[in-house]
Amino acid sequence: MIIPVAVAVTIISLFCLQAILFSTLLLIKRPRTQANVLLSTVLSFFALTAFNLALFYILVLTGHTEIVPYVQLELLFGLGPSLYLYAKSVTDPGYKMTKLACVHFLPVVLEFIYYRTSFYRSGTISFTEHPHNISNLVFVVEQWSGTISATIYIVCSLKLLFDYHVWVKNNYANLHKRTLKWLMKPVIAYAAFWILWHIIRLADLFIYADAYRDFYFYPMFIILSAITCWIGFKGYIKTQIDVVGFISSNKTKNELLTRNLNLPSATGRLIKDAMEREKLYLDMDLNMIAFSDKVGLNPKLVSKVINSELNMNFHEFVNQYRVLEFMDRLKQPGHEKLTIWGHALESGFASKSTFNHIFKKYSKLTPKTYYQQIRLEIGYKMSEKMISDV
Repeated sequence: MIIPVAVAVTIISLFCLQAILFSTLLLIKRPRTQANVLLSTVLSFFALTAFNLALFYILVLTGHTEIVPYVQLELLFGLGPSLYLYAKSVTDPGYKMTKLACVHFLPVVLEFIYYRTSFYRSGTISFTEHPHNISNLVFVVEQWSGTISATIYIVCSLKLLFDYHVWVKNNYANLHKRTLKWLMKPVIAYAAFWILWHIIRLADLFIYADAYRDFYFYPMFIILSAITCWIGFKGYIKTQIDVVGFISSNKTKNELLTRNLNLPSATGRLIKDAMEREKLYLDMDLNMIAFSDKVGLNPKLVSKVINSELNMNFHEFVNQYRVLEFMDRLKQPGHEKLTIWGHALESGFASKSTFNHIFKKYSKLTPKTYYQQIRLEIGYKMSEKMISDV
């Protein structure tokens, strides 16, 4: 089914205007952060890419085709770098852009200058003529270089976010507002968009001689503009608990892994003893660095032991103790004075969703079902107040 061009253009324009609104709100949002500024830049570049298509249709519809080569808004070389640098900023608040990092945006500056030249205009105006001249070829190379650049940067951004997700699970017991899952989803969608765009576009051009353009061209850009609006909305309303050390941790990763090979199992017992003796898991904000300081070991050594000898990450290691603590608390006299969620908080959990997920993972039961079983074992009727908030 072919979407009417006027309908498609209207949808694209509305999404793009909404994205620009979020971009503006992020710039004026307080406190003003580097991450918000970069996200605003991301929204602007992606919105311009989609809106450029809508503007082209509007100019053609109103009989101003001759103006089209003068108002090129698409800046392909800005898409990838802005998203990648935003991902670096949001995964580590300690990251500060340097003058060297601005080199990432040099191609987009050259692209902007190119669009303002007569060489670009001659290349686009005579693009459908044959044989192609040098200005036509430069235009084609520039367009495909821009899309390939965006694809590479987006894939790099996605890898960075996946690495960060693994790092957080290895360094923090409480993952609430730290995992950046809200950002990973639209970035995955961005990556999928550009990969699919290349596959579909190239197949149509080289196999079907551009015969199916009307079936996918506008729908694909509707998807792009919708994703852009999505990330703008999520980025504006989401709050992120700052975590530090992710970027710097990657710099010495290989060196530390090599130095810590063949660790003795006695180290694993030392870690377990410290956790159980001092009940460090009761600290909701316990992280790898704080835990390692308590144990008196190098954080990288602790992480290596937990991963290799105990076959789990730091997040799993801490939360198994919290589950056991919760179970013990429900068996103590006077436990009915607190709700199930109250006991979960006292056991070190900070997020209700995390508690429910982790408890079911380890016990194969929901907290409510487990409590019901405990009450039946000791012959008491379950309190409604006790389970009301789980």
